[in-house]
Amino acid sequence: MSDCSGLSGMYSGLSGEFVSLEARLDNLDAQILAFPTSADFNELTSLLSSRYNTVQEQLTSIVTRYNLLQAYVVNLNAAHLDLQTQFLSHTGLSAISGHNGLTG
Repeated sequence: MSDCSGLSGMYSGLSGEFVSLEARLDNLDAQILAFPTSADFNELTSLLSSRYNTVQEQLTSIVTRYNLLQAYVVNLNAAHLDLQTQFLSHTGLSAISGHNGLTG
């Protein structure tokens, strides 16, 4: 038969490592259960709220600029139509007195 004394010592060393691992896992479980705390939740809510407000302000600014641009385009189209109407209804060029060749 072989000598098993070394094997017994190795097992007791492993047993100690398992106990240590179990304690570390318990500690980790406790940390997971403790997160998030109310303070963590409040900080996250505040951060999300401030980011939301910043995004909301930017969107409001973009919508305002879009509305102004849209109004400008409408005015530009109206001015274009007015110029087009004036151009099409113009009777033509008349000859300046003393010059021949230009007629309406």
